[in-house]
Amino acid sequence: MTAPDPLHRMPSWAQDMARKILSRTVSQFILYNNVRDLVSYADPVKPGVTDYLSLAEYLSKTIFADRATVILYDISKGIYFLNPAMQTDFFKTMQMTQSDMMRQPSFALKAIEIFIRLSIEKKKSVAVILDHAEMIVPMTLSSAMAMEDRKCLVMLKKWAHDPNYLQNGVTMCLITDNLSDLNDRLVRNTATEKIEIEYPNKDERLHFIQYYIQTEKNQKSSNTFDRYSAVTTETIAHATAGLNRRQLHKLLAYARENRATIDFGYLVEMKKEFIEDECAGLLEIIEPRQNLDAVAGYDAIKAKLRGLAQAIKSGNHDTVPMGYLFSGPVGTGKTFLVLSFVGEIGIPCVKFLNFREQWVGVTEANLEKILNLLKAMWPIAVIIDEADAFLGDRNESGDSGTSNRVFAQLAGFMGDTYYRGKVIWFLITCRPDLLPIDMKRQGRAEEHIGVFYPDTPEEKNLLFKMMLKKYNVVPEADVTLADIFDVSLPISGADMESLITRVRMEQAVTGAASITTESLRKVFGDFIPTNDPESIELQTLSAVIESTSRALLPSKYRDMDRSAIRKRFDMLKREDAF
Repeated sequence: MTAPDPLHRMPSWAQDMARKILSRTVSQFILYNNVRDLVSYADPVKPGVTDYLSLAEYLSKTIFADRATVILYDISKGIYFLNPAMQTDFFKTMQMTQSDMMRQPSFALKAIEIFIRLSIEKKKSVAVILDHAEMIVPMTLSSAMAMEDRKCLVMLKKWAHDPNYLQNGVTMCLITDNLSDLNDRLVRNTATEKIEIEYPNKDERLHFIQYYIQTEKNQKSSNTFDRYSAVTTETIAHATAGLNRRQLHKLLAYARENRATIDFGYLVEMKKEFIEDECAGLLEIIEPRQNLDAVAGYDAIKAKLRGLAQAIKSGNHDTVPMGYLFSGPVGTGKTFLVLSFVGEIGIPCVKFLNFREQWVGVTEANLEKILNLLKAMWPIAVIIDEADAFLGDRNESGDSGTSNRVFAQLAGFMGDTYYRGKVIWFLITCRPDLLPIDMKRQGRAEEHIGVFYPDTPEEKNLLFKMMLKKYNVVPEADVTLADIFDVSLPISGADMESLITRVRMEQAVTGAASITTESLRKVFGDFIPTNDPESIELQTLSAVIESTSRALLPSKYRDMDRSAIRKRFDMLKREDAF
């Protein structure tokens, strides 16, 4: 029986890399994204036996297994080897000592270059693995580059274009977490191939979990997994989207050593901890505590969202909008509505935090890390609150082009239809007119939903009753909002929530045994809204203009002349500018 092609035992990224090397078309590669993870290694000597190795070990044993010498370098260790014989040959050839390996990067790269030239003369193949390459040629402005960095950059670019390296089995492999951390002159170099190592998918996570359990069973001579897990391995693999194998190992080992039960709650908590550690200060994982049943009013909006939730849950990703824009005046509960919708869908939800930094390249690297994680976690909902201020614009200046690059990077990802129904965007703002058209066009934030103040006395009373229920406030008598408040006046959800909180505080201060109609009337009658009426009208009209569904608009705006709305909006906007 013919042995299987060894390429078919490799992950797809490794197959791609191996084919380019075998065809002698590329000699320099940049490996990025999930490069600190373990890689599945099928031992060719022991069929059916799988092990998990670091990336450098995996490359050395597979793609570079036939190389006469495999050299590794990072700025902390200097030049080092996984094979003692290779190390001896290198030092003997170069007449170097162990201390020489710790010199600056340009010295190390020059030593490697000389060794490669000598190896080519001897017809010996060489592979070079440069780990933490961003520390050798960091992203920085050309004018600010140190001479050491410039030497390293020129040397690496020269290697990528050297035809002798291609023809004589010499391969350079640069490893970095984020492409944005590397000098862009090297990343954009046409002779350098970029290879993305993605996070493991469900089947790959399941394989590692089973490998861990089997290894544990062999060591303990018993299946201890059954003692500390209340869920199946398939459930663990499904619930841990976005985690790599090292994190899975920690999750399983922690439960075993601390006698913790692996159940759904444990998986959610550990996943949240790992991802927030991975993206410290960049992402917040949100766990919605309610569904659309908790939203008072907005029946038409809730009906539409429930239909969309059903489409997502049934797996009809092609029918789901790429994203949503929720707009409307302040205090209408836009964020609460979005969180309730996400709770209805039942998928993970993250919120963007401030990923911008003052240093060149760091902002782009932070965003790259976030987007790579979103790819691995799908299906996932992404919330960007105050989107008009957060997203910026492609025309911003004054920061060396960082804002323009970030805008393009984010807009490109949001518009990639491959992620339709997988990564669902929710942009929330009270001023959608300030959002750049690129972000709110069809193909990105496709559904524009306006959220407005309750309009009728019935809607306002429903909101009142819902807030009483939410805070477990039970008045002495069955009171309606009209009994204690002039329902002809505008009132928002935030206003109502604040007033119910005041009622509870009043009861706590006075020590009253119950809440009377008179005490409610006193609190509500004392209330003066802090909102500027013109600003509220401006925000309302902006949401009306942006809405993509006539049926979801309040009745008074549904059939109103659009040109009249636009004329009034433009006038208010001019006044607001002053």
